[in-house]
Parts: sequence; structure tokens; C-alpha cells
Amino acid sequence: MKNVAICCAAMVTSLVGIGGVDAAYAHGAADKGKSEMQKLHEELDQMKAREAIRELPIIYCNYVHKKDIDAIVDLFTKDGSLTLSEELGSGATGSEALRALYAKSIAESAPWPLVHSHHVTLVDSTHATGSIYAEIR
Repeated sequence: MKNVAICCAAMVTSLVGIGGVDAAYAHGAADKGKSEMQKLHEELDQMKAREAIRELPIIYCNYVHKKDIDAIVDLFTKDGSLTLSEELGSGATGSEALRALYAKSIAESAPWPLVHSHHVTLVDSTHATGSIYAEIR
């Protein structure tokens, strides 16, 4: 089994715009002056954004298993990056580099990626950072 650390901040960034999450709210700051309804809407938006982000690695693993390189690369932003552990190489940044990396790495394998240890931080209503770990079997 090989362990691959996937820094998916760039992929995550493309999905967070789903909900309008206020940065102060996302980090637990006081919401003075907001109605209870506004607070509930913000909380719902935050939950929807987090759920969309949680789905992203599952979709990613499905595309890796199917060897759908174009679909994998489309999950990343144009300047997205994949960070690999030292024994696997340096990874890649940008759509073309990612496409080349995936074409080379999964062309002759039968990958079964398993993801775990999701960590997501909502920065504001359109940005998030995060990381995830994947085991490729």
C-alpha cells in the first residue's frame, strides 16, 4: 500500500462558492447585529459548502479508479496542485502538469484509492483550504 498526501486546497477553493459563508462566522466570531434567521442561513450555507467539499475526494477517487484523467484534472483549479510523499515524487502544479502526471502514474495500474483524514477550513464565502490523505492500493 502506498500513502499519498493530497493537498486539495485548490480543488476545495473551486467548490466553496456554493454557499455564502462569512469568514468571521465560519471561525466562530460573534455575529452581533444579525437576526437569528440570518445566522441560520449562514450556518446552512456553511454546512452545504462543507458537504460539497467532503464529496470532492470521493468523486476524485472514483475518477482515479476509472482512470478518467480529464475528469480528475477538471476537479482542480487551473493552478491546482497535487503534493506527493517523497518516495512517490514531487507532484505537479497546473492543469497540463497534472494531466501528464496522472497519465503516467495510472496508465498501467489498477488503482483503488481510499481517502481519510479530511481537514477543511472555510476562509470566506468563496475560499477554503484543506488537506486529505489517500491510500492507493
